[in-house]
Amino acid sequence: MTRVFKNKLSNLMNFYDVVVVDTCSIQGYFGNSHPSTLNGLNEKIEASGEFLRSLSYWKSFFEEYGGRKLFVSEGILDELKIGHLNKPYFKIPKRKKNTLRDKKGFLIESSLRQYEGMAKSSWRRTKDLVSTIENRGAILKLNEIERGVHSELYIENEFLREILKIPLSPEDYDFLISGVVISQTRGKTGIISNDCGINLAWRKIVTKYPVLNCKLDFYFREKVDLFKFKSVF
Repeated sequence: MTRVFKNKLSNLMNFYDVVVVDTCSIQGYFGNSHPSTLNGLNEKIEASGEFLRSLSYWKSFFEEYGGRKLFVSEGILDELKIGHLNKPYFKIPKRKKNTLRDKKGFLIESSLRQYEGMAKSSWRRTKDLVSTIENRGAILKLNEIERGVHSELYIENEFLREILKIPLSPEDYDFLISGVVISQTRGKTGIISNDCGINLAWRKIVTKYPVLNCKLDFYFREKVDLFKFKSVF
């Protein structure tokens, strides 16, 4: 495979030695707030259906490639574990249910049950995904040399957050720096993230270190199985 504007994950698995994925590219389809309007409920049902398909999609890829080519960082795994989807947001509060009525003023009971059922399934499938990642050894662990390089780069590039004020959580920053390190020690690396802060920081780092060009690529997940290559420029 040569780099193309958009591609499937299976092609990325064949092209890169290592692919690391961010939380938001896994669970970016389902928010943690309850719908407060009928339109909001319908949108939530549609989004949660997409999200359930997404969880099954990632689980299948981690089962096949996890621990060999496909990884998450320890910080990203922690985000999955403690994220809102591992908390049982199954029931919509009564005060919000009262706003979810049709034109005649009746509660949309079937839609409510559908939404709450999907929320419960999302919680279960997220737990299954976390278990698969752990069982396949798909948590990126740096060796001693890599940890040393990681520490140096972590300090050296703090300007991204402190001076440029790029919005990066400690987990996101660690995720990016880990990607930089393994692109030099384990081969061609692809980063998958829908986080604009991580993408901006990646662009700054690749520009700063030309040796990373063609060794550390970035992809934005547009659909369940469609990934868009992001250019540095």
